[in-house]
Amino acid sequence: MTGLMPLFVLAAVAAGILAAITVWSRRGVKMKVVAIAAAALFIPLAYGSFTELMSKPKPIQMEWRYDDLAKATVIAATSRENEAIYLWLQIDGVDEPRVYALPWNRRAAEQLQATTREAEANQSEVRAQLPFNQDHAAYDELFYATPQDVPAAKAPIAQQPLVYAQPAD
Repeated sequence: MTGLMPLFVLAAVAAGILAAITVWSRRGVKMKVVAIAAAALFIPLAYGSFTELMSKPKPIQMEWRYDDLAKATVIAATSRENEAIYLWLQIDGVDEPRVYALPWNRRAAEQLQATTREAEANQSEVRAQLPFNQDHAAYDELFYATPQDVPAAKAPIAQQPLVYAQPAD
């Protein structure tokens, strides 16, 4: 939601500028009214389209902000054969998770499924390595399970001699 308002404001400003240019041009009154009506219609349409896009998974090829991201945590994933692999990723430094669509690849889907099973068995998490890199030709090392956490070392118990008190008569 944080990126919606700046994009909407830019779209509204662009529509306003185009309408102002048309109004101040040497066109007839009819064309000026059409330009203002088009700008007035464009603003709610732009807002509606932005909010509609918020619920759709973003194609991984369209990600430019985190293009050089090394790792991301896979919160959830599902795949549709011959369509796409849908990933819900938690990116370090970003508050809310993001939804992405990875192009369908059988090897990547199998690797994701195997990695998910391994992570569940180890009670760890699934990570994606270089998730936005376009050179995943082999898809051999895209997903991996983090190693199981090593339990904290226990402090040694101090051995105190056992002392039995004699019952008082």
